[in-house]
Amino acid sequence: MMERAAETVAQAEVLLVVGTSMQVYPAAGLVHYAPPDCRVAMVNPDPEAIQGFEDRIHDFIVAPATVGVAQWVRSMV
Repeated sequence: MMERAAETVAQAEVLLVVGTSMQVYPAAGLVHYAPPDCRVAMVNPDPEAIQGFEDRIHDFIVAPATVGVAQWVRSMV
């Protein structure tokens, strides 16, 4: 299952990571499969959730998913 997820992420143009602590592997490692030109965004109410992933996350929205995802969608249109 994770292999298929990694293959999908490796083809992404945009990747949205929502509400994860980024501490549970192997899922947290999926962000590293995103291509270099992939725009990676994270929505999380914990401002420290990005720690260790600053080099991969382009847009970090500190908010609960119910607010942050809508904010991210508005920024994309």
